[in-house]
Amino acid sequence: MRAVIALAAVWLAAGAVIATARSTKPTPQTVFEFLRTYETRDRREFVARLAGQMNRLTFAERQQVKASDDYLRIFVGLSPGEKERYLAATLEIDLRQTLEAIEKMPGDRRRVFLAEVAEQADNNNANLHQDPAVKERVRRLAEATLEDFFEGNRSDAREELTKDVERLRMYLHIW
Repeated sequence: MRAVIALAAVWLAAGAVIATARSTKPTPQTVFEFLRTYETRDRREFVARLAGQMNRLTFAERQQVKASDDYLRIFVGLSPGEKERYLAATLEIDLRQTLEAIEKMPGDRRRVFLAEVAEQADNNNANLHQDPAVKERVRRLAEATLEDFFEGNRSDAREELTKDVERLRMYLHIW
């Protein structure tokens, strides 16, 4: 009898942990709601919490959030130091997710996606802050991430991605 009670307690505890984890995982909707609190929060705390939420989204969810006017408006309005903190916390995961998603795309879809990236980067370039220190840090981190990602990777995506790295960075809204 004790064993049954103990087993039931373990299953209940595991269920509670799983339910809590699911309820606290951010969704694009919860990130949108959080973005709307920007003006009422301490900026350092806001940047840290936004980075944490973005890092827990899937590639598709991140794309949805980044396509929003609220996200772009807030990102462009961050100071160079805030951008650097945000990028330091999110860039590696963001770039890896993007590269993995692009690599999995069929060749035709990948070419279309990269063309869309180029168009979006060209459209957003004039609106994004061009701080040289942030730009250099992003460049170094992106190159290290790309080098690590491509090590031993001989897919046909490699050549296409290598050619479009600069525009891919712009797509990521990182400067």
